[in-house]
Amino acid sequence: MCKKPKKIKKNLVIPKPKSKNQVATPSLPSNRNFTFYSCYNWIHAVDLYKTISFTNMCKDKEQFADEIIEILTVTIPKIYQDWEGIFNSGGANRSFRHCHVLEGAKLDISKSIAEEIHQTEFDPDSSWWELGFNGGVRIIGIYDPILKNFYPFFVDRHHLIYPDKNYNRNDFEKYSYNPKFKTS
Repeated sequence: MCKKPKKIKKNLVIPKPKSKNQVATPSLPSNRNFTFYSCYNWIHAVDLYKTISFTNMCKDKEQFADEIIEILTVTIPKIYQDWEGIFNSGGANRSFRHCHVLEGAKLDISKSIAEEIHQTEFDPDSSWWELGFNGGVRIIGIYDPILKNFYPFFVDRHHLIYPDKNYNRNDFEKYSYNPKFKTS
């Protein structure tokens, strides 16, 4: 048989929570007025190897996934943590030897790549930077010192802007995975 439902008391007193049972508000790190803006196509790839010896195509989706994890969990948080030391030194801080202003031929190559990816021209007076840490990928973009904003334009996955014979692979020109088209 079914049990009779219990009668509900009308004048219930709800106890106030004790302070020791309250959940503490998490403390989030401050960005100290710095912002890393995501420009729509910045993780896309191009193959310009035959014209300017540059490609940032990935070997496959697994390599792309590994690099995105590194960018999101290591590189971008490190930029937020140390942006003042990086950008205020103009690239002269040896603690951040892979973070520096782009100039001369390296700047011209970087602008060409960014224009190919984004299909637009960029302000010639902008401050172009390469940002990277401990091996890993490099992010190329513009830093606005007045607004304290960084705008990434592309990823140099194979260190071809500043090649290193000890790091660069010999077969990257065969890579064909572009996250934009998800082909391999």
